[in-house]
Amino acid sequence: MRASYDTYINHGNSSSATIFSVLDRLRSKDMDALAPGGRVRDFVVGCAFGPGITAEMCMLKRNRGVQGVTGLLTPPETESEGGRSDA
Repeated sequence: MRASYDTYINHGNSSSATIFSVLDRLRSKDMDALAPGGRVRDFVVGCAFGPGITAEMCMLKRNRGVQGVTGLLTPPETESEGGRSDA
């Protein structure tokens, strides 16, 4: 919940995109220090609520072996971006 509160306090509600901000915040090392009892958990439960009675939930496993962003560029999707044509 700390990552959710921090995201809302610093960025406000950005509707459906908020879940990505919260997930990014969970990856931060300073969030590990806020874990109850100082113990970092291997699993994180993600919950998202939408309009009406829409609710989504998932359990995520942390991958601590990854050091962060790899620096690899995403390949272009379209010919105008420099990618191949599907036609």
